[in-house]
Amino acid sequence: MIALQCYFFKKKQNLTVGDIQTVFCPLKVKEKNILKDKKDFFFNAKYPIPLLNYQLVLLQKPIVKQDVLSLSVTSYIPGVFKNVNPILKLEKNQFLLSGLNWKVKSVLQKQSKTQSYYGPIVEPNSLNVLYISIVFFSLFICYGLYFLVSRYKYKKIQKQEIIKYKKTISPYNEYHKSIRAMSLKSDDFFVELKNAFYVFLTRTTEIPFFQYSLTRLKKAIKSNKQLSLQLQNNLLFLVEDLTLTSSKINLEKKQSILNKLNKIVDQIEEVL
Repeated sequence: MIALQCYFFKKKQNLTVGDIQTVFCPLKVKEKNILKDKKDFFFNAKYPIPLLNYQLVLLQKPIVKQDVLSLSVTSYIPGVFKNVNPILKLEKNQFLLSGLNWKVKSVLQKQSKTQSYYGPIVEPNSLNVLYISIVFFSLFICYGLYFLVSRYKYKKIQKQEIIKYKKTISPYNEYHKSIRAMSLKSDDFFVELKNAFYVFLTRTTEIPFFQYSLTRLKKAIKSNKQLSLQLQNNLLFLVEDLTLTSSKINLEKKQSILNKLNKIVDQIEEVL
C-alpha cells in the first residue's frame, strides 16, 4: 500500500452533505508512473466510487497533472472525520490518502423536541399575525371600555347638574335677576357674573359648564345641534375668554364683558 500525504484544496468552512471538494495529493516519480500506466482503469470505472464507505466518495476519474493527483470528492454522511484514511484502489495497487480531516453538516434542520415530526403545528408567520391580532383586539376592548365608562361618567354629571339648577323661574329671567343684584364696583362682580352665565348655559344647553374642562366644553358646544354654527363660534370664543380672564379687572372691562354676555344670552334665548 502506497501512502500519499493529501489535503483539501480551498477547503470550505461549512461543508454540508453533497458539497463537492477537491483533494490534492503530491506524487513522487514512482507513484506518478503507476498512476499513468493504469490510467485506462479510471476511464472504465463506474463513478461515483466510495473511498471510505460514503464518508468520502470519488465523483469522477482522477487527474494527474504536474506531479499532483487531483480527486473530485464529496461526502454523503454528516459527521466529524479526523485521522481517517480513505483508500483509492487501483487494481492490485492501493493508495492510502492520509492527512485528511473534515467536518460535514446535515442539510436537514434539527427539529425541536416539542415539534411534531410533520412540522410545526402553527407556522411562525401565523403566530406573528395571531399575536398582533390579539394586541389590537385587546386595545380595541380597552378603548371600548374606556369610552363606555367615560360616557356613563359624563352622562351622570350632566344629569346631576340639570337637577341641581332646575328651578321654576326660566333660565333667562334667572340670569337677569342675578345681574340686577350685582354691582359693577364689587370685587366679586366678575365671579358672580360668570356663575350666573354658566347657570344660564347649563339650564338651556344641558351642558355642565361648572364641571367640564375647557376642552370638553368646546367639544360639547360644537356637538350641540340646537345652536347655529355662528352662535357656537361666538360662545366658544366667549367661554375661552372667561376662562383666561383674571377676576381682578377694571370697571370698563367688567362693562364690556357684561355687554357681550347679555348679547349672547339674548341670542340663545331666541333659539332655545
